[in-house]
Amino acid sequence: MNDLSRQWSLNRQVDICTSKIFLMRYLFLYSELADYFLACLHALVETTPNTECLVLHWPVNPEAPFDLHSVNNVTFQSVAPKLSSTDVAALVRDFSPDCVFVSGWIDRRYLRICRQLQLQCPVVCAIDTWWRGDLRQRLATTAGRPMFRKSFSHAWVAGINQYELACRLGFERQQIQTGLYCADVARFHQAIELRDAANGQLLKSDSAIAEPASGSIDADKKMVAGEHRPTKQKKLLYVGRLVVQKQILEFARLFGDLKPEQRNGWKLVIRGAGDLSTEFVSSEHLDVGGFVQPSELPTLAASADAYVLPSKYEPWGVTIHEFAAAGLPILCSRQCGAATAFVQDGYNGFTFDALDEQAMRSKLLELLSLGDERLTRMGQRSYELSLQNTPELWAAKLLELAMREL
Repeated sequence: MNDLSRQWSLNRQVDICTSKIFLMRYLFLYSELADYFLACLHALVETTPNTECLVLHWPVNPEAPFDLHSVNNVTFQSVAPKLSSTDVAALVRDFSPDCVFVSGWIDRRYLRICRQLQLQCPVVCAIDTWWRGDLRQRLATTAGRPMFRKSFSHAWVAGINQYELACRLGFERQQIQTGLYCADVARFHQAIELRDAANGQLLKSDSAIAEPASGSIDADKKMVAGEHRPTKQKKLLYVGRLVVQKQILEFARLFGDLKPEQRNGWKLVIRGAGDLSTEFVSSEHLDVGGFVQPSELPTLAASADAYVLPSKYEPWGVTIHEFAAAGLPILCSRQCGAATAFVQDGYNGFTFDALDEQAMRSKLLELLSLGDERLTRMGQRSYELSLQNTPELWAAKLLELAMREL
């Protein structure tokens, strides 16, 4: 028995002997943190009493510099690249987790901890890589299977595209859980409430405009609210990193090349940071801005009419879930993993092959041609689909994994 697992056993015996209340301890070994993960942590400690979490994570990514806020009963520890495996193991030696969650297998320091604890408690590996089935991946899964079985007891996959990969890596079906990534559904639902409130104010304003001064206007000069309502410019929103993988630069150029009558009064709104930031220039039909803190996204979503994610390859794409929860129709490539769960072509949005520019253009034009009633109906369907996974359901799935037998 190694030092870390021996310490775990001793500490757990002390817990059992001295505590009348069962305490669950979760160790999270994370690479890049995301705000939606914090919402899941909050749900975990809120819905499961007597829960403690220790989160080791890499420094915050400058391309997504969100504010890391505190969560009750959760301790965050940044792990600098210069720390050795021994240094990182020392950070968790006295924590004695009941369950370990690791966000991937690229950090060898994390893998060492997993191997030391794998026989003591469930060690859950997150998998968001697609099963492609090409020769390279077949060889890699065959070669990597022994490492996975020595390091992890369970797999938590993003969706159906990742489920097959987990099986190929040697996990039994009862050792696999789905629904790895989850949006902060309650936060983004605020966008629907904000949008409804704004529409209510618009209707009140229209009613006031529609009422003529008594006896002062001829019948043929009376104003009708619908006729005099200012035309609202529709907004197609993108929120994410400005990098090649997202294909947003190509999409912006495609959008800009459309004729004014094809754009049909729509504007493309882009918010984010990344290597391609300097390539975008705002214009009459393009509104470009920087990174938006997650707390500000509901307000941004409330002012939008649809969301787009044209990525060349997106293991999942939580923003699809987020803006579906905000009640927006979704336009995205089929290379986005989340499309399998939250977008049904023609039902609540449109999907296309990211490598087919003509298909992307065709689906974009189809979206831009929709009337208000169809857009509203699609947005309602998006919200309904978003309820397939919530932070509370995510927390329940993690607890189920923690309680499974090794």
